[in-house]
Amino acid sequence: MEDLRLLLVHTHQCDPRKCTGERVLSRGLAKEAAAPAGILLDPFSEEALSAEDLPAAEREGVSVLDCSWNEISRTKSFPEIPRAVARRALPYLVPANPVNFGRPTKLSTVEAFAGAAWILGRRQQAEILMYAFKWGATFIDLNRELLDLYAAARTRKELLKTQEKVLSLIRNGSS
Repeated sequence: MEDLRLLLVHTHQCDPRKCTGERVLSRGLAKEAAAPAGILLDPFSEEALSAEDLPAAEREGVSVLDCSWNEISRTKSFPEIPRAVARRALPYLVPANPVNFGRPTKLSTVEAFAGAAWILGRRQQAEILMYAFKWGATFIDLNRELLDLYAAARTRKELLKTQEKVLSLIRNGSS
């Protein structure tokens, strides 16, 4: 099984010393792109990434806009992307990156790429991405069960049902 093509559109908003996108690029794990293609991981999308997106991801790749969560929080929106691409949000995952550790859904670029790869059946690619960071194994440990559940969902509807069960357990204090 071939790895997914990972594309990073860089906004240069992050501290370069903490930017996971920079490391992913420097290690050749993703390619820098002027514009997204294929599936754009957008935390504000109303559609979740699921196995249904695999054909498009295999054909055109998975894109991430590498930008600052502080900037997104300030503007309350995801930057405009001129090219029409399929926008997808990742389901509930917990970050392990040092900047947003434990703040659900505030994933770094590498965590977003890894989450997408795992959900789309590229577990080994996800592990390679995360093991490039000293805290990467923690991301996998924190999210392995969730990632496996999401990857097992064959449709967006199944994935959303799974996520709702997970969130219900969290709200009720179970895990």
